[in-house]
Amino acid sequence: MPPNSGGGQLLLKAPTLNLATVRGYFSEISGSLPMASISGRKRSMKSSISPKSLAKSFEICTFFPAKNKQYRSCSNAGFFVFNPSIKNMQDIQINKVTIAEIEQLQNIGKQTFLETFSSENTEENMNKYLQKGFSIDKLMEELSHPDSEFYFACVNNHVIGYLKINYGDSQTELKDKNSLEIERIYVLKEFHGKNVGQQLYEKAISIARELQVDHVWLGVWEKNARAIHFYQKNGFKEFDKHIFRLGDDEQTDIMMKQEL
Repeated sequence: MPPNSGGGQLLLKAPTLNLATVRGYFSEISGSLPMASISGRKRSMKSSISPKSLAKSFEICTFFPAKNKQYRSCSNAGFFVFNPSIKNMQDIQINKVTIAEIEQLQNIGKQTFLETFSSENTEENMNKYLQKGFSIDKLMEELSHPDSEFYFACVNNHVIGYLKINYGDSQTELKDKNSLEIERIYVLKEFHGKNVGQQLYEKAISIARELQVDHVWLGVWEKNARAIHFYQKNGFKEFDKHIFRLGDDEQTDIMMKQEL
């Protein structure tokens, strides 16, 4: 919970919060809160502000209702904790990952894998896979392979997702010189539904067209309905199945393909 969570103020926190921009909104909106405080970069401002009005301009991560008796009559009183805004989709940058960014790759890899699969798997199996699959040595080997590439999705210099593609001999199964594999597209859970995964996917398809391959393929866990729907929406069709081992658990992946 944010500090002073019983005070009924609106707390906005973001490492890249642009106070000048927020000040502009203050002059345009009437507040339903008795007080809202904006704090960041060792500066602070105060003004009345409506949570609903701010929600139109910033991506809200969490709202914590106020418990102070003084604000019980105000249904909107509470705390918002903000993430960097990506209302303007041009704010998303897709950048190729370098070896110098290997720790950032490890962090986003572990976090997104945990968010995606921890609810359906044991802690022991998750830990086994994370230790092996996202070790610095393993990532260094993958980053150094001439036929594998990683890309970050970034907003305001924050990594919010990533893509891994393989072609040629680096592909995990088909090994077809006329194909490209999308091995991973992962996005932080709080940024789902913001078109981030779609932009990473489109980057992969762009590279596939540059390489003039015939088709793109991937494997997706049969229980990951969200991912299956995403790829079906983009024209992928099931063509086979294979076994993926997570710790000591053998799981079935659906193999999907899209002709270019």
